[in-house]
Amino acid sequence: MSADAFIALPDDVLSRSYIIAGWENGLLDVPSSGFPREYDRHSEFAVIATEDGTVLRIEPTTPLVGFSTLVKGETIEVGLDRGDVFFGQAVLGAANDVSGTRIRATKPIAVFSGNQRTAIPTDVGNYRDHLVEQMPPIEAWGTEALLAPHATVDPRVPYEALARVQAAFEGTELQITTCRTVIVDDGNGGFQESIVETTRRATIGPEDRFLISPLEPTRIVADRPILVTQYEHSVGGIPNNPDPRVGDPFMMVVPSPEQFGTTYPFQSIDQQDMLAHYINVIIEEGAESSLVLDGASIGGSQRWEKMPGGGYLFAQIRVPPGAHRIEADAPFGLAAYGFGHAISYGYVGGSFFRDLPVDFLRPTIDLDDECALLRGVASDADVTDSGIDSLYAMQGSINVLLDVADFSSGDESVDWTAELVDPYQDGLLLLKAIDKAGRSSERRIEIPGFTVGVVSLDGLETGDRVDVATYNGRDSCYSVTLHNYGAYRQELERIDLISIDGGADGAVETPMPVVLEPGDSTEIRVCVSGGNGEEAAFRLDLGSSCLVRPGPNVVRFDIIDTTGPQIATDAGDCSDGFVLRFTEENRRFFGVESVTVDAIDNAEWVLV
Repeated sequence: MSADAFIALPDDVLSRSYIIAGWENGLLDVPSSGFPREYDRHSEFAVIATEDGTVLRIEPTTPLVGFSTLVKGETIEVGLDRGDVFFGQAVLGAANDVSGTRIRATKPIAVFSGNQRTAIPTDVGNYRDHLVEQMPPIEAWGTEALLAPHATVDPRVPYEALARVQAAFEGTELQITTCRTVIVDDGNGGFQESIVETTRRATIGPEDRFLISPLEPTRIVADRPILVTQYEHSVGGIPNNPDPRVGDPFMMVVPSPEQFGTTYPFQSIDQQDMLAHYINVIIEEGAESSLVLDGASIGGSQRWEKMPGGGYLFAQIRVPPGAHRIEADAPFGLAAYGFGHAISYGYVGGSFFRDLPVDFLRPTIDLDDECALLRGVASDADVTDSGIDSLYAMQGSINVLLDVADFSSGDESVDWTAELVDPYQDGLLLLKAIDKAGRSSERRIEIPGFTVGVVSLDGLETGDRVDVATYNGRDSCYSVTLHNYGAYRQELERIDLISIDGGADGAVETPMPVVLEPGDSTEIRVCVSGGNGEEAAFRLDLGSSCLVRPGPNVVRFDIIDTTGPQIATDAGDCSDGFVLRFTEENRRFFGVESVTVDAIDNAEWVLV
């Protein structure tokens, strides 16, 4: 006495993204029975691969058998080939529930969920039944659901049927409207029916288990896609009566009105345990008269009730067992179900499974800065996402070379790298990622270049080369001016004096690091050894934590000078005084270093 039914989905509607709806582990018995409170049947799901080389990524919401040590947020990754099955069962011992588990695959998969055998509510303890549904892909989720109550088979049953609403996104806003028919005094000695509507609101997220009772017609409208499942309740036993009541739990997915069709073939399962078969029809108001079942018009012979919010009617229709066909001139929803003694089945009659907009999340662009080379990933990998469609550098990017790894449209992630074309200039990368749903993200990435250069040496402008001199083998020190011409703070970790020909050595006497803010200049002191009249070459290299920038080439000439300046006198008359001229030979690097006066008496002098 355990059964259920589901609509099997054809391969062409299968997807790579699912969120599971199920039911929690079932109770073996209740404390009042004298038995311990134990959980006896698993909340469970199964995933079937349709192609070889399929990789599953599963984010369970509850401990699973074989994976009970997983921490929340961790992912199970497993490879499957065509026909392979991943079977997940919630760990027993608590009211664990696989609902909300998120599944993504690299190739299309089929996903089934439910419960091995459970009571609804679970504390009934007995009158349990199998629950199973094939999960619709997330692309088929809608933002509205219409719930019609199932036919009542035994009014003595105290339990309630339930529906569950699941959201893919945090902060999903729900508006739940119910309606009930009441009999009121018409004031003329008679009575008439009146419909009373009640609306409430709620906010839910992916971790919530939002339950409502669909004993009354219910309309659910959300601002983002939702998955709605409807559950029939257990019937329980009659005291001192060994005969079981008619009915028991089943589970069915409720499609959104956007997925309604106009024609459904369906089966009212012809099996000896099933005693009563029904269909629920939800149809646009005004189209009910066009309803045809097995070739016969039935719309006018049914009792139609209004759905809340207007626009739709519903009816509960008893049907004989066997194969049927139902159609109408307007789209309508169909649910088929049946009951026996402590057994039941229920399934949605069909759905178009149109792709609806469910990708409400923009792609993300992550960055890992590795000095001169930037590495990053553009991702669109949430279970509701459609995958990356394009990734490129936008107009306005400056001095940057972007390299995007090969990918196919719809891939969950795309690797990229970027580097400066000229590492000694600042760069700007304006990166844009677009997913298959057309949602986009942009990221502005400023890339500092190594923008410190040597601008002068002892007051001499530096280009590719600057010449300096030492004299008579003595060491000489020079003042080197550095300038940060970029837009970002720079920190030099070292300045190296590199001998080019092996003839020069020396040291930088300024302590490191040297920090320059944008537009700042600073002086460092560099000392070079003398050399016995020999010519030598060296280079000043500037180094940050990421790059070394070769500085100007410096040629050191060691000058041998053994004679002092010559003195010439240009005498004038007594009133004009006279001129002393100090001269050196007219050769490069020779010249007068300084002129000083040791003593002067009754005179003045001026250095011109």
